[in-house]
Amino acid sequence: YAVNPNLPTGICISLASGSSRCLVANLGAASVYTTTDLKRCNPPFDQIKIIYIEGFFLTHSLDVVREIVQLTQSRNTIVAFNLSGEYIFE
Repeated sequence: YAVNPNLPTGICISLASGSSRCLVANLGAASVYTTTDLKRCNPPFDQIKIIYIEGFFLTHSLDVVREIVQLTQSRNTIVAFNLSGEYIFE
């Protein structure tokens, strides 16, 4: 993870009632996560089997997503994306 002194940690609220649901988020510091942050935390990609990437990362940190995919391509790592947010396709 990375700490941004100017932004709070991201928060989310989820409401569900029957088949209706609503999700509201304030991404906070997660919206400005960079490849520099990724390199600084130095994840052990050679030991990671599965990486799950939330949809907001595709719209806010696409360069980070590309870097992760590139770093894991030769390692047989499963990379899963959550594309359920309508905003991804807008």
